[in-house]
Amino acid sequence: MTPSFLPGRFQNITRKKLLLIDADVCFGASLKEALAQVHYDVDWELDHKAALQRAQSTPYSLVLMDDHVHGTAVPELIREMQHPHKPQIIVYGTALIATEEEDCIAAGATGFLTKCTDDISSLVIKIIGLTARPNFPCDN
Repeated sequence: MTPSFLPGRFQNITRKKLLLIDADVCFGASLKEALAQVHYDVDWELDHKAALQRAQSTPYSLVLMDDHVHGTAVPELIREMQHPHKPQIIVYGTALIATEEEDCIAAGATGFLTKCTDDISSLVIKIIGLTARPNFPCDN
């Protein structure tokens, strides 16, 4: 059964423009495809510098980024991503480190999710659960 056959739940996320930042080619491609299947309009960047340029020129509803960014600290990238369009930002990583989560939230991230690289569907469900809340400020 594909997500398009599931009524109701996925209607809330139709047409949300999402920027995915993940340098892992295999995981990024799989996550992009999974998000597209549940009606996200996904742009994907491997490099944080290209992603930052794209985020500053395109008004995304949501930025989804891996916590392993080379060449810059994730909290600094979160702060830079918020100008000028102020998208909601969710950071995900393989291990939940409390101080890293706190730093990301303090920098302006909306959420921090753990992922299992062998279970993309669980990450997608967590993203849907977080963004489908009625008070989630991502419905531009």
